[in-house]
Amino acid sequence: MLQPAGKLSAQAGEILTFMRLNGFANTLQIQGATLTIIAVGNPALTKIFSGVNVTSEDFNIKAKDKQSLVEMNWKAVSQS
Repeated sequence: MLQPAGKLSAQAGEILTFMRLNGFANTLQIQGATLTIIAVGNPALTKIFSGVNVTSEDFNIKAKDKQSLVEMNWKAVSQS
């Protein structure tokens, strides 16, 4: 069975604040997390990934009025 994996993008300011407040130096320290994706619609979609580890990160920091993102690759132990 293939290991569930994907990419996740988040606003740089928000993720860096979250990391700092929780004692992390970088997103690569995220190990064994639970990632839940919920899409409201018809039909609704819910995916839960367990044992998520961030395997790589890439910062795309832009000028003042532009969107700055952290892109993370991740792998999970299981999906439900």
